[in-house]
Amino acid sequence: MTGSHAFKVGMTTIFGLHDVYRSLTKRNVAYTFRNLVPISLSQYTSPGILPSRLRDLGIYAQDQWTVHQLTFNLGARFDWFYARTLEQDLPPTRFVGARHWPAVENVPNWKDVNPRVSILAVPGASDISGQPRFFATRRQAFPSVFFVRVP
Repeated sequence: MTGSHAFKVGMTTIFGLHDVYRSLTKRNVAYTFRNLVPISLSQYTSPGILPSRLRDLGIYAQDQWTVHQLTFNLGARFDWFYARTLEQDLPPTRFVGARHWPAVENVPNWKDVNPRVSILAVPGASDISGQPRFFATRRQAFPSVFFVRVP
């Protein structure tokens, strides 16, 4: 029996700050005019600071076996995205009093596992080009099996 085997693992990660500063230099009131006549008024509770912290992690493993003219790929990927907001105290402004927000965890806290499966077949050992004639794949997002003919 002839064949080959390949195994891969990997990961990606991101962590850091995501602080949004709202209207630190704008005034608290905005007017809209039509023909020099005011038609709307917008009031803002500036300034506003939205501090948050985040983490993003992806881990995958993939295994490939080739036996004669068949290649099997099996794999899985785990993704985790987590964020939280920090406690915040803002002073009173022109239109609202002092404000306090407690820290909030798990906004969001997503965890996903995505399996990967594919089969590649190259029928006939006498194929000069060595190109695959068809393949089938099945993924979690697409629960059907697809066949594609390669000329």
